[in-house]
Amino acid sequence: GVMFALAGGFRLFFYADHLEELAVEQRDQIETATAVIRFDALQISDALRGVLLDPTSQAERQRRIAADAHLGKAIESLKAPFSERPDLMRAAEAIRENDNARLDKIEIQILDLAGKDPAAANALYTGQYLSLRRGQDKLLEEFRALTDRDVTDRLADARFKRAVALAVFAAADPMGSACYMLTTIRIR
Repeated sequence: GVMFALAGGFRLFFYADHLEELAVEQRDQIETATAVIRFDALQISDALRGVLLDPTSQAERQRRIAADAHLGKAIESLKAPFSERPDLMRAAEAIRENDNARLDKIEIQILDLAGKDPAAANALYTGQYLSLRRGQDKLLEEFRALTDRDVTDRLADARFKRAVALAVFAAADPMGSACYMLTTIRIR
């Protein structure tokens, strides 16, 4: 019985460790993707301002296209880790939908107007685009809040499982567990 308890404790301990690694890895992926999205959004905004200053600038137009494509990939990368979580998928989808349905359309309008009516293009940029961009930032923050809670919950679950595994070790072999804990305390 003691051997089975120890084997089960080891298995639970390593499973908890694996869960914690996955949660930390996912948190890192989310942080990277949201940083990329923010950077790409800034690149798009800067490219639009560049076109407003020089409507003939093909370099700024290309910069906007490249940043927008990169931003789309970053948004899609947010969805992959949460395929089993409909609430988080919906939050990631809201970010993508806002970009495709609202921001992309107004960006194209600004680019079209810049050569024809610079004053109207500037008014559209300051009057509507910046507000929509702030809305995108808000959606991104809401997504981060949801994912932060999810990762925090999973880390707590992994730590609980690890504590249960340690309790199993202690119950199955009190003397060995005490020696192991003393050894790890001295090492650290």
